[in-house]
Parts: sequence; C-alpha cells; structure tokens
Amino acid sequence: LNDKKKKSYLQHGEILYGHKYGDSLATIAKNIKCSKTTMHDILKRYAQTESTMPRKCSGPKVIFNKSALEELRKIVTQDTKHHQLSLKEIQDLWKKEKNQKVSISIIRHALKKYLSTSIKDLEIKVKAAWYSISSKCYRKLSNSMIRRVKACYGAD
Repeated sequence: LNDKKKKSYLQHGEILYGHKYGDSLATIAKNIKCSKTTMHDILKRYAQTESTMPRKCSGPKVIFNKSALEELRKIVTQDTKHHQLSLKEIQDLWKKEKNQKVSISIIRHALKKYLSTSIKDLEIKVKAAWYSISSKCYRKLSNSMIRRVKACYGAD
C-alpha cells in the first residue's frame, strides 16, 4: 500500500475509535482534518459491511471471454464467405446465433484483441523456427538474400 492509502486507513480507524467513544463528528473532523461527509460515508459503510474498505467497483460484464472469443473466431473463419464480412454483418450474425446484442465497437475491440494474440503467437513460432535453423541452412539463406539485394540495386 502506498502512504496515502495507509494514512486513509489510519484515518478510518481514528474515525471509528472517536465515534465509538462518543466524540462528535465536528471534533473528529477537526482532529483528523477531513470533511464531515467523508466521515459520515465511512461510518455508514462500517454500519452496512462491518468494514471500512470501499466496495469494489462493479462494471459491465465482459461479453467476450476466452470461450466467446473463440466462438467469434469460428463464426468469422468457418466459411470463406465469412472472411469478408463487415462489422455490421458480424454483429447481425452474432445476434442471430447467440441471441445477444453486441455493439460494433466491442466486436472490433474483440477482433483486434484476437488478431494481436494471433500475431504474437506467430512471432513466437517464427523466432523459434529461426533459432532452430542449422548453420548450413543459414548460410544458404544469407547468400540468397545478398544476391537478391545486389540484383535489386544493380550491384555486382
């Protein structure tokens, strides 16, 4: 924990201690140097949850988890005609098959995420293949590349 959080947790304890022993909110606020609203929120949270820790923020549920992302990939790559689908067509296809409405931006983000992981996997495989090349094969490749570069620039 950083110093600011440690200090705020200490303040929470001081607020609870002062409140437990009958100090007024104004006195506690003056001693701790925080607002009465903050103190009231801390006391209210403690009364509800028996803890002064703030609740975790609950955001929207993730639509494309690993299995759903895999299903999206299958939908897009199952036929050659699906390779050329627009985002709107993918959205309609997903809604038809899964009966779940998804925005185009979420589909775009999911496809980018899937493609970036695919590219990373490919890069790892290429590096592994490159490092497993024998020295004889490497010389052939490098000689071939040198000849091609010279041919492109017209050098002898």
